Amino acid sequence: MPLQTAVLVGAGDVGNCDNDSGRHAQETGRLLDKIDGTVFVAGDAAYLHGNAAEFAGCFDPAWGRHKARMRPSPGNHEYVTPGATAYFDYFGGNAGAAGLGFYSYNLGAWHVVSLNSSAPAAAGSEQYVWLQGDLAINRDARCTLAYFHFPRFTSGTTRDGLAMIDIWRLLYNSGVDVVVSAHHHGYERFDPQDADGLPNPASGVREFVAGSGGAPLYPFMGIAPNSAQRISAYGVLKLTLRNDDYDWEFIEAGTEALLDRGTAVCH
Repeated sequence: MPLQTAVLVGAGDVGNCDNDSGRHAQETGRLLDKIDGTVFVAGDAAYLHGNAAEFAGCFDPAWGRHKARMRPSPGNHEYVTPGATAYFDYFGGNAGAAGLGFYSYNLGAWHVVSLNSSAPAAAGSEQYVWLQGDLAINRDARCTLAYFHFPRFTSGTTRDGLAMIDIWRLLYNSGVDVVVSAHHHGYERFDPQDADGLPNPASGVREFVAGSGGAPLYPFMGIAPNSAQRISAYGVLKLTLRNDDYDWEFIEAGTEALLDRGTAVCH
């Protein structure tokens, strides 16, 4: 296969209309101005209620100019508005089928899945069954990445990741390489691990938490098992995806400093 290179870049927890938070969202948006590729939004795009006014006034001024290349996933704040209707109206077809919040696409040589951690995700749920089928159809993909809002693992104060434990087990058993989440406002990188948090360098899933898009930062509460890096800063996660491997860079808003970077091979 000819070498293919693609970029997936973004963060979650972005558009807060508080003056200081709005400034940070503007800064992360300016990072996107300088990076080509597909933009992911890992949930909580518009605070505090995910309504149309907040998408228009809090998210759109900071990141909206990149909407045509965005592939979002919903967060819990989107669902403060019943059915996350403003989220689906704002992103349109780029958010998949209206009302579901899960879909997939191919990016270069990679298969990418966007999931909904605010929808039922237990084994047997509509989302779980869909994901089973999607991963089976795309089992020949050399590299696979998934993103959704609630992190399964975090050193932060947010503890909602058990909602996705069955999904995580399915992703792990299917050989998925990378999971990106948000919800904790900051950046964290984990070493590859299984769905129970046990280290597995050979076939584990590497999780990134990038809730660093602009909403007020949260403190870390100790160090979770397998956590390799924790950074309290605003910024975006840039993933450069190739046929058999990938690079990651966490780029700080305002300074454009590379605060974390590395390379890994797909399973």
